[in-house]
Amino acid sequence: MVVASVFLFLEFYIRVVYNYGLSFSISNFYLLKVSSPFFFDSNGTGIYILCLFCYVLCVFPKLGKEKYIYVTILSVFQTLTFSRAAILCSLIVLVISYVYHLRPSLKFLLSALIVTMLSLQVPKYIDLISADGSGSTKLAIFSRLSDLFFNYDLLEQLFGFGVEKGNFAYSYYDGSYAHALIPMLLGELGLVGLLSYLIFWLFWGVKSPKVFFTVFIPFFILGLSYLPPLNETYFLVAGISMALTRKDDF
Repeated sequence: MVVASVFLFLEFYIRVVYNYGLSFSISNFYLLKVSSPFFFDSNGTGIYILCLFCYVLCVFPKLGKEKYIYVTILSVFQTLTFSRAAILCSLIVLVISYVYHLRPSLKFLLSALIVTMLSLQVPKYIDLISADGSGSTKLAIFSRLSDLFFNYDLLEQLFGFGVEKGNFAYSYYDGSYAHALIPMLLGELGLVGLLSYLIFWLFWGVKSPKVFFTVFIPFFILGLSYLPPLNETYFLVAGISMALTRKDDF
């Protein structure tokens, strides 16, 4: 592991810092990962680590001081994925978990304050997203969604195009990957499948409020950037978390 770490550090230094300079590499985010011959699916890895975050938070009452060790290790791993959406959602999970365990009055007050502060900054968030290459494509995907939807026939609107073709049905330009949860669901399964998917998660959200706030909400926020609709990992972790929080009913 030590040899591999040293080798990867040297590869990173030569490829990024030596060739481009650190400041240029930071301003051109994808140089940090995509141009590496060791590039991996950072979003997929980030999703997996986010699942572990949710699992650890749901079993916090059963853990002792080691919970802080787990959170620290997962935070380091999540940061090293360079998946910005997964890093942001991991922070959201931590904040929601903290707020959830407060007294009801403090929980309401702090939640209202956070929502208000975030709402006031919406124009800045849109400007920030628009200035980013990845973010601008997501905005383009959602801006085209209604136009593309009504261009298809009724059968395609209701039931989609299947798992493979459906991933390309709703995107920022023809033939490109949709790369966001709602457009991918709509393309793969149609309006019927999209509503069924949402009803399934909302049902379990009502049955397990803690899991709803610490698992479902962060993952649907992550879905604004990237979340494969039928990835088995978060279904498994959500199921385990619900069983742990509602074990008397299982």
